[in-house]
Parts: sequence; C-alpha cells; structure tokens
Amino acid sequence: MTTLRVRTNDNLNQIFRSCESHAWRVNINRVRRDITTIQIVSWNGTRTIEAEFDRENSSIRLGDGRLIIRFRNPRWINTNITFRNQNPVNYV
Repeated sequence: MTTLRVRTNDNLNQIFRSCESHAWRVNINRVRRDITTIQIVSWNGTRTIEAEFDRENSSIRLGDGRLIIRFRNPRWINTNITFRNQNPVNYV
C-alpha cells in the first residue's frame, strides 16, 4: 500500500468537488501496481485532500503521458507537509 502525494497551487475546493486532478508526471508502473491512496496538498502544505485512488477511471493523457488522477471518498485533513524539493510528486 502506497500513497501518491502531489502538491498544487490549483483550487483544492474545485478538485475536491470534481474528484480529479490533472497533468501529473508520475511513474506509471508504480501507480498501476502500488498506489491505493492519494493526497493532494495545498502549495503551503496546510490543507490536504485524502482519498481512495480510482485506478479504473484514472488515465494517461495522450501526447504528454501525464496522469489524470481520479479519486473516491475524499476527505479534508489539516496537515503540515513540507516538500523537500521542487518535485511536486512523492510516494509515501
């Protein structure tokens, strides 16, 4: 069981309502094999959407190979997450 954690400047309320987040460059083999949970973190790390990864409905965009993350049963959690580098994608 692995969590895919991404950091974004996008509107978390909109992401929460739509149950999807676009255009992530990920290790697709790892996503297909290991990911069960996703966390979408605000840029400053204080608010996070945590949800079940919807593997069946997530998809790779043609052209650039980026993942459209879809998820189920989202919930808000207050966090204090620090990303150590500029890469907005982590596996935890």
